[in-house]
Amino acid sequence: MMTAVHCKPCLYLSLAALLLTSCAASMTDYVPPLFDPLPARHEVDTAHAILVVRPLVQGHWRRAHARLRVAESAHRVGQIFAGIDQSALPFRLQIARHLYAEGRIDEALAHFARCAADGFIVPELYLEHGLGLLNNGRHRSARILIFAGQDRFPDDAALAAAADRAIDEDPLLFPPVLRTLVAADNNLIKSLGGGSTITLRYVEDGVTLAALKPDQEQRQSMYRSEIAFYRLCEVLRCRFRVPYNEEVRISRQDFNTLYGRLDTPAQRGYRTKFHELVWRTVDGDTYLYATFKEWMPAFVGFPIEVSEVWKGWLSATSRVDYGAPATDFLPAIAKAAGSRGQSGHSRRMEWAARLSLGDLVAQISDVLVVDFLTNNWDRFAGEMDNYGANCHFVEGGLLALDNGAAFPPWHTDRVVRRLRLTQRFSKALIHGIRRLEYDKTLNRLFPTPTRDEIRAFDLFWERRDQLLTTVDELIERHGEAEILVF
Repeated sequence: MMTAVHCKPCLYLSLAALLLTSCAASMTDYVPPLFDPLPARHEVDTAHAILVVRPLVQGHWRRAHARLRVAESAHRVGQIFAGIDQSALPFRLQIARHLYAEGRIDEALAHFARCAADGFIVPELYLEHGLGLLNNGRHRSARILIFAGQDRFPDDAALAAAADRAIDEDPLLFPPVLRTLVAADNNLIKSLGGGSTITLRYVEDGVTLAALKPDQEQRQSMYRSEIAFYRLCEVLRCRFRVPYNEEVRISRQDFNTLYGRLDTPAQRGYRTKFHELVWRTVDGDTYLYATFKEWMPAFVGFPIEVSEVWKGWLSATSRVDYGAPATDFLPAIAKAAGSRGQSGHSRRMEWAARLSLGDLVAQISDVLVVDFLTNNWDRFAGEMDNYGANCHFVEGGLLALDNGAAFPPWHTDRVVRRLRLTQRFSKALIHGIRRLEYDKTLNRLFPTPTRDEIRAFDLFWERRDQLLTTVDELIERHGEAEILVF
């Protein structure tokens, strides 16, 4: 068994800090999760006590003044303070309700961490805080917390209903209105290239906001697969980063206007590929549909292909120290990948400064699992000169930037071979996979699915069952503590 330190208070403080950070992140200004310091306990205790008794005190004071019975008011105020049992769960849940009602998210999450550290590990705690976050529009943070509650209480119906809300009511996951990009005075579309399929760049005020992957005849990269992969990772809590993806459309007239605003040889040459674009006529107008993928301004390749270096770290019998700095192991990966490994190595070392080896290998494991589930055959390059071309690195770890090859309507053995490279998995990811329901998941990943998408999803569901069988067999052979490690 590897060396590990278990500290329940630290665990819940870390969860609350992650939630605090995730509340501030936006689709264009991502901030990696940081474990920020929480308010001092006595400060929060005092603030909570004042918050709860304030309306009661104010009410008695007003009534006493109206009757000129100040003595009676003092007596009742004393009774209020004496009757409060700050250790009782109902009192603590009332505190949370008040804090969320006033929009005091940071204090509410600090309160959650304290309650959990004090031993109130009950479904009601997760539910109260999850609903509080939902009511404040913090759907992603609510998912993190509610899913953690489901991990502990998988049969709780109220948590399951709250989890559905946290997914289905999130306007970033499922925008209520399909956005139409229009030509304005400050925007344009540029060619991006980089592969056999058409990829474009959307620019406003001189700043690139997104990569546009349009619907096209080249089916080896599909724009709806990019969106489905992003949504799946939001539901499964992937440890690696996936850019925000949203379906958009643009009329033929606006597309021609925006693309025509830049006249360069590269722009003109790229136009020769546009016969492959798929246009749809809706309400008398012709539109191009695409994914609007969050622009990642800085990243380097990660040569995931050198599995001979890292697969031993994911063996069921590994005794590697997962608490060691990831930067102690990155040079070996860079060396094994040759010139492709040395390219960007200094940036990887810089961006991995806060990562442990356990963080890094957990992300590799998650990538292998999700690529297996989605039949994403294009993560590993076949030639050494292309190592790291489809697996990238940013501050905080791995980035799955291009996922258009996911969910093809055919099977490939590549993802099966790559899954065999890991025998250790993220507990949260496996819990999330077990909780998936066929109909809900199909509707979330592929609303109004095509015939090919239904076929692709059925293959996904078959691989889900295969994965869980594999994990269960490994657990039976080695024990859960050696398999669900992360």
